[in-house]
Amino acid sequence: MVSATEEETTGFGWFPEEIIHQILSFLSEDGKKKARDLSKEWFDAFRTYPKLSFNGINQQDFNNTLARHNFGRVSFPYRLEITMEFKNNDEDAANMDKWLKIALENGVRELKMNLSSFCDDLSEVKLINVPRLRELHIYHLKHSIHRDYDLKVEIDAPNSFQPYINLQRLTLEGTTIVTERFFMVKFPHLRSLVIPSFKDFARENLTSNSLEKLEFKPSNDLPVQKLEVDSPNLFSFHLCLLYVDIFPKVSFMSLVQPHIKSEVSLWYASDMDNCCFLMMEEMLSSLVPSRISLHIDIESDFDLDESESLEESFTGFAASFLVCYPEIVTLRIVMNERASRVVGCLQRKLEDAESGPGEGIQGVSCSQGWEKMPGKAARLDEFIKCCMQGM
Repeated sequence: MVSATEEETTGFGWFPEEIIHQILSFLSEDGKKKARDLSKEWFDAFRTYPKLSFNGINQQDFNNTLARHNFGRVSFPYRLEITMEFKNNDEDAANMDKWLKIALENGVRELKMNLSSFCDDLSEVKLINVPRLRELHIYHLKHSIHRDYDLKVEIDAPNSFQPYINLQRLTLEGTTIVTERFFMVKFPHLRSLVIPSFKDFARENLTSNSLEKLEFKPSNDLPVQKLEVDSPNLFSFHLCLLYVDIFPKVSFMSLVQPHIKSEVSLWYASDMDNCCFLMMEEMLSSLVPSRISLHIDIESDFDLDESESLEESFTGFAASFLVCYPEIVTLRIVMNERASRVVGCLQRKLEDAESGPGEGIQGVSCSQGWEKMPGKAARLDEFIKCCMQGM
């Protein structure tokens, strides 16, 4: 393998992984092995090649491809992505079981499963004895299945070996976690985790010594009042609140990092009242000592011809929100077409505003209701009133 100095002179190290994979697809097996030694980047890309993505349209071609990999004619994919739309449930379920068995027996490292359409007869997906699996992404299990049927995804392992010691990234969406100790016990080296709500736990405690990034997506179906995160190496936390009525309080325990970066994304479908902002204040206050970035997306049906309604709504937002003091705020307000004159006036007022140290508006980018500002936008209510006077 070439040295770092040789790599700089040959110019082989700058290609992105996707381009290297494309080049490798045209080479013979001997050619791939020679290309592997061009540089460290080529060697790393060779280790993650090939990547096989299957959408379920032509099952016979996919069967033939897996057969070539399975019998050693070509190296088995590092990544395998299966998007399956079930039509003939018995046959499709049997094929899925066969494909997963071949992939796991041959040491696939990253597995993505996207089960779309209705899966009436698919009642269980079970992954057992997959010690080499490093990434697992499961999507659309809740919304894609007929409500009269329940799909159980069981990730379990025999007691004879330590489960999933290499799994580092796990994404679960549209699913429910039934035990608080699930991640610490099953995934001792997990570094990145995306999870929905836990089942029947209004107060949740998540413990992991290895976790660095956490994204939490509670729902109204399983509301969470408090989330306790005991992960000393955590440095990034993302809380996604999509049309929820309860904002959870979050507490971080045993942090090694003096500050972590927290991002809160909030989607709200109706007018936000003072109660909503009080809950937001409590939630953001609980994120201390985080460096908070807050993204708010409000779908509002204001009657823009009635200035009192608009002023009352914006003033209520400003008065309740100012006590939260996040570092960065991105606010998007979705209105009807008549909002353009208000947005234009608001943009001019914000751009003309004076900014003091750590206060005021440092940058404005308005496009049908977008504005970006630092947290202490203490004069937002005054700006709105000025906008109303300029209409």
